[in-house]
Formats: sequence, C-alpha cells, structure tokens
Amino acid sequence: MTEYLVTWEINTSADTPQAAAAEAHRLVRKPNTTATVYKVFDGEGDVTTVDLSERPSIKILWGQSPEPGTEPDVYEFNTVDELAAFRRGIDAVDSWMGYSVISDD
Repeated sequence: MTEYLVTWEINTSADTPQAAAAEAHRLVRKPNTTATVYKVFDGEGDVTTVDLSERPSIKILWGQSPEPGTEPDVYEFNTVDELAAFRRGIDAVDSWMGYSVISDD
C-alpha cells in the first residue's frame, strides 16, 4: 500500500492558531461541506488535486456488438468504493452479454 500526504487549505481569521484550526476542522466536517478539494502528494513528490464533490461515474456500452451510434449508459456513484463494487458486480455476471467501458471517471 502506498503512503500519501493529503492536505486541505483554507484562509480563516481567528484569535489564536488553535481557534483557526478548530474553525477549519468544523468546516471540513460539516454536512454538505464545500471543503472537498485536497492536494495529494505521493512518495515521489508528485501532486494530484482531488475534488471529492465530483461524483465517480462510468459510461458503458452493453453487449458484444452494440449498434453504431448507440449511446453509452452513464452510472454515477457517491464514492469510488461504490463504483468499484459496481465494476466487480458486472465482471462477476459478464459471461455472455459483454460490455465496453467508454470512460471511467
């Protein structure tokens, strides 16, 4: 398993550093927060910006030979884990129908 450093930044005003940290903690934990953008640093120093408000989705063309011009079905999920479970489910039942992943966001 890879170790990452994950950061979230905010500008806030407070009387003390502890009060500023408490306010940041309150904001990131509140329901329906907009504090959803994180910087993720890997061990090589590469940085990825992740916005958790963007729902994971997948576009699928069902069948072995879809008709030309067929639009893919789009499935959205609340978490990456839900998307992974969906993919495991379709992999488990895919024996005769077939499918093609068009995009996996």
